[in-house]
Amino acid sequence: MNILIAGHGNVGKAVLSVLDKHPIDGIGDIHIAELKDGNDAASSIVRLKDRLDVVVDATPDEDNGIIPLCEKYNLHYIDTCYVLTPEMLAVLSPAEKWKSPNTKMWGFGMNPGLIEYMYRKQNLNESHIVIEFETDTAEHEGGLFHTWSPEEYITETSINAPYAIIDGKMQHIPYMKADIDVALTIDGQNRKYLWTPHEELYLMAGTNPYCELAAFLYSAYTKVQEHALLLRKDKTLLQSPIPVLHDIYGYDCVGLLICGKNGKLSYVYNKASHQECFKKYSVNGTCWQVACGVYAAFKLLPYLKPGNHTFSNLDPELFTVVDNALEQIGFEIETSEAPMEDIDFWQRIIKPFFPAKYHKSYL
Repeated sequence: MNILIAGHGNVGKAVLSVLDKHPIDGIGDIHIAELKDGNDAASSIVRLKDRLDVVVDATPDEDNGIIPLCEKYNLHYIDTCYVLTPEMLAVLSPAEKWKSPNTKMWGFGMNPGLIEYMYRKQNLNESHIVIEFETDTAEHEGGLFHTWSPEEYITETSINAPYAIIDGKMQHIPYMKADIDVALTIDGQNRKYLWTPHEELYLMAGTNPYCELAAFLYSAYTKVQEHALLLRKDKTLLQSPIPVLHDIYGYDCVGLLICGKNGKLSYVYNKASHQECFKKYSVNGTCWQVACGVYAAFKLLPYLKPGNHTFSNLDPELFTVVDNALEQIGFEIETSEAPMEDIDFWQRIIKPFFPAKYHKSYL
């Protein structure tokens, strides 16, 4: 199985590093399509088509010509983070039965990606609320930086309107105004969280009829988040370029706050230490988490039929394949009590933003 990694940025480097430390039997040559100096992924696919089996799309550009070429040359396609457009909604709809000549794996990163798998593993068969909850405590001396694409982060938090999935429908919440954040105390620190639109919410809520409400709260590196808040009010303040740093401290904790009808909160999460990941893989914890999703995709590929696949529609019989892959690379899924007081969950997260029935029926 020969691979092309389209885009050799932070995620591409993380995937290479994980494969170097944890080789997979059957993977042969790994080619790189560098997106610089005028190069593009499409021309690399055409040039290497007879020597490829799989293309990993780690590019920021959705309209990059990769997918049609993968279909034309019958190459498997692994996506690390799609953008939820009307066309993608059609592809990813649980009811959609797309016929595809190749295997397409959508959103096999962290979120979207492994966060969906963490949700599926809970086997939730009663009414519930799920809030995707991410805390990045990255620290580094100096100026503005981020742990993943600053451009994508700015777009998500400052340009795109946040939404929630309510009773299976995507809705922009009027109370989620541009200047509103959620103040919480986590691990003894006061932090601000921003409502953020994210693709996996649609899949998590759409594939579980018991999910009544799904939304995403994200607290990024403090300085870059403050910059995003300023940009909500004045786009001319944009600082560019903002570097992505790897030799940093702190952690990225990506998880799910889950509340059932009994009002009891639980937290399912993965916590990645930036410094530990840097020492082992030369990338920060955020990029390593995404690479873990790609690693699981490689392990799953031999078991999948042609067509469209996500972690949200993965056959439960293949869960052991994912579990074994994650164990090999040290990706741990942990469960604990919520990282905030129950009263803060209701008073600061749910009541100010969502319809009254959700805080009445769950309390």
